[in-house]
Amino acid sequence: MIQNHGKPFILWASARTASSQFFFKYLEKNNCKVIHKTHEPLNVQKKLLGGGILEFINKKYSFKCMVNTSRVLKLELDRLQQAIPTIDYTHIILYRKDLYARQRSFMFSKYNDVWKKEDLTKPRDSSWYYFKKEDIPSLVDHAIKWETECLDMYVKHIKTLKEYDIPYQVVEFNDAIQYIDKDTSQGTKQYYDKMFQSEELKKSLKNLIINHEFYSMI
Repeated sequence: MIQNHGKPFILWASARTASSQFFFKYLEKNNCKVIHKTHEPLNVQKKLLGGGILEFINKKYSFKCMVNTSRVLKLELDRLQQAIPTIDYTHIILYRKDLYARQRSFMFSKYNDVWKKEDLTKPRDSSWYYFKKEDIPSLVDHAIKWETECLDMYVKHIKTLKEYDIPYQVVEFNDAIQYIDKDTSQGTKQYYDKMFQSEELKKSLKNLIINHEFYSMI
């Protein structure tokens, strides 16, 4: 694992990769500081500084950037991409190889509003959301498109870093879990099979892993 001894860093990640837990563990082990109240500025639900992402960079804040960020914030992501060659940051790329597990985790979280363990104890207006059989085909199409877009963005960032000879490290989800060194599960896996199962999605995601450029770059 890259040691940066207090140097600011950007964690490039996608949803359901234990990115927040990894971010704060890396922050702790490397004596980095996050002065601003959010570690995820490119999140439509977070309040961005008045100067946008460039102000984060100018103040040398460490932060997490989700490659599947909202299109509402795409302009900020483009600004960050353009700034990469001029900033002195450590870059870490966090991904999850098991795309099927990631998709089921993401779908459960999205449709049931459970993003952390504490959310399981929140009062609920209804029972857990489960997909109907007729929903699965459109769900598969959306999942493949979403995963492809995420991988495309990973490739874009890696190519930029390589072009300017900027060091970076790629970390897989299971290695991140070992680094965090504590249980990061939310206790929701028991609901995944009930929520939906799709051999077609599983097969399509395996083919994506075989054929997408990202996996030949790491």
